[in-house]
Amino acid sequence: MIEKLKENEVTFKKIIFQCMEKNETTRALLYIMDENTGDFFLIAYYGYLKLNDEFRVYDFTHPVVELVRRKRDPFFINDMQNAGFISEFYLSYGVYNVQITPIVFKGRIYGFLEERNRAAGKKFDMFTLASSTGIVKEIVETLKFFSGENKIVEKQHDKVDKKEEYLKTLKEIIISFSSFKKYVKEVAEFFVSSAELLAPSVSFDILFLSIGIGNNSINLIYSKFPLSIRGKRVLLNSMKEFFPFDYSEGELYSEFFSGVVRGNEIRDVPKTFYTVKVVERRNIKVHLCFLKKDNRYFEARELVHIGGYNKLLGSYFKRVFRDYRCNETFIGLILNLLELSKKKSEVFERHSLNTARYARLIAEKISDSMDLIDSVTIAALLHDIGILLIDSDLYKKGKLSGEEFERIKQHTLVCMKFLNKIRIPEEIKEMIKFHHERYDGLGYPERLKGEEIPLGSRIIAVAEAFEAMTAEEGYKDAMSVKDAIKELRRHAGYQFDPEIVVALESVLKEKGEIDG
Repeated sequence: MIEKLKENEVTFKKIIFQCMEKNETTRALLYIMDENTGDFFLIAYYGYLKLNDEFRVYDFTHPVVELVRRKRDPFFINDMQNAGFISEFYLSYGVYNVQITPIVFKGRIYGFLEERNRAAGKKFDMFTLASSTGIVKEIVETLKFFSGENKIVEKQHDKVDKKEEYLKTLKEIIISFSSFKKYVKEVAEFFVSSAELLAPSVSFDILFLSIGIGNNSINLIYSKFPLSIRGKRVLLNSMKEFFPFDYSEGELYSEFFSGVVRGNEIRDVPKTFYTVKVVERRNIKVHLCFLKKDNRYFEARELVHIGGYNKLLGSYFKRVFRDYRCNETFIGLILNLLELSKKKSEVFERHSLNTARYARLIAEKISDSMDLIDSVTIAALLHDIGILLIDSDLYKKGKLSGEEFERIKQHTLVCMKFLNKIRIPEEIKEMIKFHHERYDGLGYPERLKGEEIPLGSRIIAVAEAFEAMTAEEGYKDAMSVKDAIKELRRHAGYQFDPEIVVALESVLKEKGEIDG
């Protein structure tokens, strides 16, 4: 069971992060007992950038384990000089106060939550003890789940069909992560200017703002000193230490900003950090991390300023979210429409989402206009809705007959009639209407040629063709990514805009989906 718990470190890290939020604890360690050996293994921790190897396992005779067994109930020690046999151990690691909450599971002490050094020299008290008792209850419920005792499966542990999980991830990227990018410039300007105003009051070296959207992350990093390439890489690789989430499998977007302070470049991981939650709204979580190059922790007066700044940022993001919600709701309605399409065709939703993903990647590669990027995304989501309105059976595996092909050619016009009823912007309707035009002028419905075809339509044409060729479920057997790119190249200048084909190939190489 220990190995299973270690594999789910992020789950426990999210729970013990509350020690920072509720108790202002600067360090937290969670230990669980191995039933075979009686040793206590470190399952998750928070507040350490470089963890001492001696902390990873506490054997049965370890002084902390001995103390937990003696006390049995939750306790804290604020006067470390007079703490008896445990004093030497804690003082050797610079721990001036500690709070330990035993985890009772399966009728015995099964582990414990160890909190070290409250911020700004504060003491632990009955309030922090009660708070940690609540945190431990969450840990116990999670242990019950992993041990199979708890048959109530929480949302975060839902076993979702792989295809459904893939579609969910695609929606997350399209509706939340990518759509939020249009606000990055505005948010960055506010973040940098406010960080510079805060700098005289709080002695930080780097300010790290993380906007987590599902498994994806938008990161804004402000440094008083120049950051070397190594320093930037080290910071991003250390994200899992600063924030209680795992962004490793999601999309990552980061921007760095340097202040006016002259000095040596920051190359290594800072030694001290303090993380606070700014705001949380459904699947979007905003956290702020203050970092220092040295081991000096933040003083009480600095924490007051940090708290005030956090409230200011929270108010600002709530205003941003109000504006963002309108755009999110609009795309959300489209995604719900695709969800309903499953009753007619299992293939349609996946095809639309994949096409939208590739179209957005191409648009982001060739343009900085967020209006174009968002319009292309929406058009790609809706580009084939006309086929469902004509006959959902046209979404089937195998070659279409001549009659079926003539019917399917009407889908862009049918789609226009439908979209006219719901007042979709004209530029989006044009992208959809002409996405089957060919670069050589032999397409439909109006035989437009070259740049007469709207840019969005040319993008969707390439994205849709690539999706159809590589999809496991489609008109033909799936091609490899490499073969699909070769086929697009072969038709570049005839069926497709050559520059769009090059852009898709380039972005797939950048994402590692095709060999460079």
